[in-house]
Amino acid sequence: MSDQQPPYGDQTPPYPPYSQPWGRPAGEGQPYGTPPNPAYGYGYGYGTAHGGATTSLVVGIISIAASVLGACLCLFVGALGVVIGPVGIALAVKARKEIDAAPQLYTNRANAVGGLVCSIIGTVLGALVLVGSILVLVFYGFVFSTVGGY
Repeated sequence: MSDQQPPYGDQTPPYPPYSQPWGRPAGEGQPYGTPPNPAYGYGYGYGTAHGGATTSLVVGIISIAASVLGACLCLFVGALGVVIGPVGIALAVKARKEIDAAPQLYTNRANAVGGLVCSIIGTVLGALVLVGSILVLVFYGFVFSTVGGY
């Protein structure tokens, strides 16, 4: 039995056995100072988060909040969703194009899609609040113009 080799060849590491900071023995096919190969299916990491995607999501959420709170508190404040929403749509479309053009550089495409959806919802809600505000003013103007005659 002593004539048999270990199943994977000679497994004695060089001295010192772990001379590199990440625990890989030196001299195994890579020059000193290079990181080890990652396991299959795992990369060194991902690209950086695209700032425009996160910004579009924040702007979309603000447009929804402005529309809803404006509708509840003060009518024309809700129309800010019509102003803020298209900015979020433009940011989201630009971020999605840049992420799709270089997927190895950027991440968080989901934030760009979420920003696009939130911005569209905020724009639609803001438009509804604006139309509702105009209708309320027309209604009150009509009612007060026909009622008051001293």
